[in-house]
Amino acid sequence: MAVRGRFDGGAGLMLIVAAFGCVGGSDATEGPIMFEREVVVEVPAPETVVVEHKVVVEIPVPETVDGDQIVFSSDRDGDEKIYVMNADGSGVVQLTDNGSGDFVPAWSPDGSRIVFASDRDGDWDVYAMNADGSGVVHLTSNDTGDWLPVWSPDGGRIAFVSDRDGKEDIYVMNADGSGVVRLTEDNFADWAP
Repeated sequence: MAVRGRFDGGAGLMLIVAAFGCVGGSDATEGPIMFEREVVVEVPAPETVVVEHKVVVEIPVPETVDGDQIVFSSDRDGDEKIYVMNADGSGVVQLTDNGSGDFVPAWSPDGSRIVFASDRDGDWDVYAMNADGSGVVHLTSNDTGDWLPVWSPDGGRIAFVSDRDGKEDIYVMNADGSGVVRLTEDNFADWAP
């Protein structure tokens, strides 16, 4: 969703909030998954400002190493859950079900694990699980958002986006959640590692 409007800056500071959420099709087969982020605009008093801002991240639907299965998230049952299906759309299997949102799953390079973002603990964190949905492990835990996880080519590390330092930057950690390192640090939001 785009944030658009005309605001009179009499208050000195205006916050404009865009929804953060999936704005793609109802499941992964209908096109790219897109996420938008919160937009904060500072308006100095007493000026009038016209604002139009949209940040969209398109996330391709990843496949297994052999291309036989696709992992995706869908709200077909009321809340976002993670599913796998055959590449032809048959054999859909639900992997998560916890009453919260589970998003942006990605296969490990060997196809044995899936990393994903979830708000099951009240904020966005990175989790990993076995390819059959068992063995869910909470990899990041803080009071801010961690999301958009992806595996390194060797499967030993996971890159992700976090706003733990006040804005979105790219971080990397070991596959077990240890050794978190901030990779980007600038005045801009950094997305889609």
